[in-house]
Amino acid sequence: SISKFLHKVLTNMKIIYEYPRGKKGEKFEIPQSVDYIYDFCFYGSFLREITGQNIKIVGESAFNWCYYLERIELGNQIEEIKNC
Repeated sequence: SISKFLHKVLTNMKIIYEYPRGKKGEKFEIPQSVDYIYDFCFYGSFLREITGQNIKIVGESAFNWCYYLERIELGNQIEEIKNC
């Protein structure tokens, strides 16, 4: 949508918006170019492990309903964690 586009342009951040619902797999490594995990990005995923090194912002409810999630490692650059 245009609002997501404008948000990306205005903040000059590289954003991961949504992990595919129902996608199989246990681990996901967020690309190093990404610094913002968008709201509800991993909502309801079946992942057990999510890693990333350059994350600065974690959006609202980014990991809600992730019942299988055992490990999250996002590096040491986090500036803001919204209501997760």
